[in-house]
Amino acid sequence: MNALDWFLIVVFLLCLLRGLFRGAVSQVFGIVGAVGGLLVAAHFHQPLAAQINRVFPAFAAAPAVSLVVLFLLAWFSIGMVGHWITSAIRKTGLGFPDRILGGGIGLLKALVLAVVVTMTLSLLLPSRSRLLERSVIVPHVQSVTRFLLEATPETVRKQLDDRKRQAERFLKDRKDGPGRGQERPDKEEKRI
Repeated sequence: MNALDWFLIVVFLLCLLRGLFRGAVSQVFGIVGAVGGLLVAAHFHQPLAAQINRVFPAFAAAPAVSLVVLFLLAWFSIGMVGHWITSAIRKTGLGFPDRILGGGIGLLKALVLAVVVTMTLSLLLPSRSRLLERSVIVPHVQSVTRFLLEATPETVRKQLDDRKRQAERFLKDRKDGPGRGQERPDKEEKRI
């Protein structure tokens, strides 16, 4: 086991414990709140930014501020509904099953994080990286990733492959630096 394995174990344990403490309903509302916050912010930040710019015409950060404010308000509002429902569930005696399901959702979140970390490291590190090759957990995460990709519709898989190639080209170009591996146009001489 290496440092990456220990990192992934800590992530899995933290997500599991958080899921057990929060419960399934609270976790689901947290996810719905984050997604809902993104949707609300994406759809309504421009009108809010326009209102802010009417009051403060020189405020250049109005679009960013409106995006963040709307996201946080929507996330908080949906999260509060989840908190109230969770409190009601715990009073009915269904708290234990809610917490067990919450642990399962926490493990699913950890798996998603592990897939994202593994895919990111696979893109950023050399293909024969010791960190990935000597890991005990990464092969299992990669097999889950392959399973998920095979279950994904062909059009989505194609888009993911295109994005992966774009990211690899971008990283290769950044590594090579400007001017390496490509012709630089000669600068025109200035005439005096």
